[in-house]
Parts: sequence; structure tokens; C-alpha cells
Amino acid sequence: MSPTRLSSYLRRMRASMGILAVALLAVHAPVAGAAVDPCAGMTGTRVSVVLACAQTQIGTPYVSGRMVPQPNAGAGFDCSKFTTWVFYHVGVGLPALAQSQWDNAPHYMLPNGTPDSRQKRWLKSQGTPQPGDLVFFTGDVGGTNITHVGIYIGKGIDSYGVPSTDLYIHAPGSGMSVMKSHLLSGGSLPARYYGFARYL
Repeated sequence: MSPTRLSSYLRRMRASMGILAVALLAVHAPVAGAAVDPCAGMTGTRVSVVLACAQTQIGTPYVSGRMVPQPNAGAGFDCSKFTTWVFYHVGVGLPALAQSQWDNAPHYMLPNGTPDSRQKRWLKSQGTPQPGDLVFFTGDVGGTNITHVGIYIGKGIDSYGVPSTDLYIHAPGSGMSVMKSHLLSGGSLPARYYGFARYL
């Protein structure tokens, strides 16, 4: 390729990359003018900040690929963007996808309590999630492909006013909003519960 043709080719590639970068920013960046962070300045333990920050977003609609908190215009989260945004506030950088959040953390498989190969140092007594842990779900009952993630709360009141000892908060899916649900009962997700990861 001649130097002239190479130069022309490189200019076209740079222009294409610029368009791609703008498109990616449009998908992942907050809406223009959005600057309100309801969790800025929260203090306490990392677990208490995670739980408090997560609960500021109850009612935020599920939007695939979005990471814009209320009260900003265009607010919305999908499940893994929600956990990523919350954990950012305690200095923990999570991977962008639920499967990656599982793969890149120490975890313990449930309900049978069998540790995976990276978890030999965990004791069996630690086979239940604690507040602030991430809880993971598969796409199919009995499957191993992680498709959903939420943040374990433990004891409290769910989004319908029902007391529970096994709550978690999550962005459930299309047509729904960030809410508190029961980990092991109600709906289809409990049957697909796979395990938890501890990042805190």
C-alpha cells in the first residue's frame, strides 16, 4: 500500500473510531446535564453504604445497558449496571456483566454449599450470603450460565410490604423497576439462584 493510500486509510479508520466512541458514550454515559449523585458523600462501613446507596434507587426503571441513577432524566439500570454503579461508591470496580461479576470474584455455590476450586479457603459455615454480597441467578433452572445479579440485604421489608429474612435488591428486568425481592421464595428467580460473591 502506498504512503498516500495508507494515510487515507488511517484517516478513515480514525473517523470511524470517533463515530464508534461517540456511539458508545451515548449508550453508556449519563444523559446530558445529568449530574445528581444521590449517594455522593454517604459515610459508614462499606456494607452500610452499599445497602443505603442501593435503596436510593428503588423504583428506577429497568433499561438494558443503562447506568443513570434517579433523580436524573433518563434514569434506568439493568441488573449488572446497577450493581456496578452501587459498588463504585465504595471504591470497588465491578466488571460490566453479571457473568463477569461472578467469574471474577471469590464465590460459593449454593444451595448445596459446595465450594468451587477457587474457594477452598472458605469454610462451610460461610455458605450463606451476608448483607452486601452479590447474589447470582442462571438463565435456566439447573443451568450454570449467569444472567442476573442483585445485592443481598438480609432481613427487612420487601417492595410489597412483606417482612423477610432473605431480601435482595435488584433491577429485575424489562417492564419492572429496581426493587427488593425474596431470595429463596416467590416468582421464577429463586429456582434459578446459583450462588453469591463477596467483594466487600
